[in-house]
Amino acid sequence: MEKIPYNVHEKTPTDEEIFRIIGRLGEEYVIKKHLFDREGTYLLEAQATNTETREIVQYRYTRKGKFQNLPEESETAIHATYLNHSGNLISSIRIAVLDASTGKLKDKRFE
Repeated sequence: MEKIPYNVHEKTPTDEEIFRIIGRLGEEYVIKKHLFDREGTYLLEAQATNTETREIVQYRYTRKGKFQNLPEESETAIHATYLNHSGNLISSIRIAVLDASTGKLKDKRFE
């Protein structure tokens, strides 16, 4: 059986789609890392801080596949890690995943 490369049948989300999911709650965020190739973004890390509670949200978008110096990703998704004002972990969840039927990122927070 012939091996099919990971990204052959998946549409790569645009940066605008990724930013729309990350900024959906109206938080101001700062991009910490943005890596891309000819197909588009494969890693994006951003951080937002709640000015009232000082809680931190770290967002991480990864594209399915194997990229230089990174672990292999089994899906295209955005994860959010929530930290308290001291930097201690509160929780970490997958907030969006690529819907293969539509080729769009689906925000899991609003299902």
